[in-house]
Amino acid sequence: MTWTPSARLGRIEAAIEEASRPGGALCPDTLLSLDEKEVFPSAAAAFLDELEIHRLYVDRRNGGELDHLFDLTSLVRLLARRDLTLAVGHPKTFLGAASVWLGGDSGQRRRLAERINRRAIVSWGLTERAHGADLLSGELTATPTDQGWALTGEKWLINNATRGDLVSVLARTRPEGGPRGFSVILFDKERADPHSWTSTPKLPTHGIRGADISGIAFHETAVDAEAVIGPLGSGVETTLKALQLTRTMCCGLSLGALDHALALGRRFLRERRLYGRTLADLPNLQRELGRSIAALHTAEAVSLAAASTAGNAPDELSLISAVAKALVPEMCQEAISRIGELLGLRGFLTANEPYRAFQKLDRDHRIVSIFDGSTAVCRNLTVEHFPVLTRARLTPDGRSGLFGTPSQPWDPSRLRLLARSCWLVPAMAADCDVLAAQAAAGEVPAAAAKLAAAALRSLRRVLGEMADIDRGPRQVPQEAFDIARDFELCTAAAAVCRLWTEGAATSKDLRLWQDGLWLTAALTLIVERLPSRDTGERRDVFGVLGRLALQDGGHEALSIFPRGEVR
Repeated sequence: MTWTPSARLGRIEAAIEEASRPGGALCPDTLLSLDEKEVFPSAAAAFLDELEIHRLYVDRRNGGELDHLFDLTSLVRLLARRDLTLAVGHPKTFLGAASVWLGGDSGQRRRLAERINRRAIVSWGLTERAHGADLLSGELTATPTDQGWALTGEKWLINNATRGDLVSVLARTRPEGGPRGFSVILFDKERADPHSWTSTPKLPTHGIRGADISGIAFHETAVDAEAVIGPLGSGVETTLKALQLTRTMCCGLSLGALDHALALGRRFLRERRLYGRTLADLPNLQRELGRSIAALHTAEAVSLAAASTAGNAPDELSLISAVAKALVPEMCQEAISRIGELLGLRGFLTANEPYRAFQKLDRDHRIVSIFDGSTAVCRNLTVEHFPVLTRARLTPDGRSGLFGTPSQPWDPSRLRLLARSCWLVPAMAADCDVLAAQAAAGEVPAAAAKLAAAALRSLRRVLGEMADIDRGPRQVPQEAFDIARDFELCTAAAAVCRLWTEGAATSKDLRLWQDGLWLTAALTLIVERLPSRDTGERRDVFGVLGRLALQDGGHEALSIFPRGEVR
């Protein structure tokens, strides 16, 4: 494995752990109390500012510290382990700035980077009350004036719309609209007439109760001509490309939430005694815990695949980011719900209960599947790639070693609205051959090679089914969404196999990598979810994972990555 733990993230993690002690800025009891009051954790956010993590919202090309998108995903994961409200609220600045990083000129990027490095908060104004995620129906307008532009209209359900210092606004710049009728305008509250815009009230929400989910209304608000990001009319394209980066980052929210849930579930099974023994001694509960851990490992592999694609194959990110954003939150939520069943009634209690953090993280995480394109939106984007995927060849193409390649800074000029290929498809065929050889040599269990072969057979079937789908641009049959879901699972199997083949030699000292444990468990979980359910001979691999986690209190029993995250 050529990627190594990030020292910067390791220092941040250590500081966060210290601040999570009683009385600290990230004390769990304090965060839970603020959630009950629906108050944003401002002291915790200020602590993160002191750590200067906002510098990771700016890539090195623009004067920040971000090298690899997985650094950002891992940072979000660290925060989400403690509090999803904080993890949703603080890194929002990267989402708000992404359109500028991709579409802005050098001066615009430099000026925004300087503001963020001075702790400015940037929000992202896309959705509107009447139109939701239908960006081409947006009614907020920007009309030309002698000095620049005048904004009129409202953006609604916007994270940090009130707390933010700047807002990247998608505005209609042609009355007729259309794909070239919108532009991104960076609105700076410091430079605007304070009487020409208003913040709309914070909205009460089921989860992330303390988050600033509000809105902003413009009343012929004047902005300078230089506030337009990129060429006039490029707003929709820039936004769709920015979403490829932010969807990838969002995987960290799910990873961190599941980390937290697993920690609570493991502690409960160890501590709870019934009938003279702990719940940790019950084999069926060991298996259920192990199944949730396998979901985490699968989500880790997919998240790293998406982040690596951003740097090394950005022309394919539109597809991989959609796959990751649909699969990772869904798989992690199922695992969180499974842990909730283990906790029983204690998963619902809110007061004076050592496991009461579970009900908050469960509520909080359910919104993640909606962020930056819902599951249905992402699967529809996968369906749009069916013509490309049906031409994919299950033979090595020389691009499959992206995990083992040092990641390059993302190149905005290489991002595409639709990918022309998917590197994980040919990687799957090549890795099945590698696993078969490793199984023959006794290096991995024979079951792992058989499961990989079953996933490859499913991938061939799915690619064939894609070719048979009859669809129009706005008439997508349910069958197409089902095929997209199966393709996500096949892609997850490909990511798992690729991470294994590139990482096993240098990760053999990590317990989960020994005897192909995490590999076999992840592939079992994936193949069980495919229509064929071609798992072959059953092994108690989930029970082994669960027992390992219950016996070992350390990080290595849960994550396939070294402590301190990877990059």
